[in-house]
Amino acid sequence: MALSEQARKLRNEYQRTWRHKNPERIKQININYWEKRANKTTVTDNVTDKNKVTDNSNTAICDVCGTPFIARRKDSKYCSSACKQKHYRLKN
Repeated sequence: MALSEQARKLRNEYQRTWRHKNPERIKQININYWEKRANKTTVTDNVTDKNKVTDNSNTAICDVCGTPFIARRKDSKYCSSACKQKHYRLKN
């Protein structure tokens, strides 16, 4: 459900004033965001063996394209349904 134009303007004005009053909080939020993002990148760089990761997370390597991805299940083999379909077509 989309906000009306007036509600959107009020929300944006509130957010602007809040950011202006809380610059230190904004800095901390940005630092936390980028630290988490850097940790995610590090996890995908630590891949050692196919479908295994050194820090016991759910990161795996796609059997088709070789892309690291976050697996929803322990036995996930493909990063997307497109790769799953591509493997099926190559197999048959």
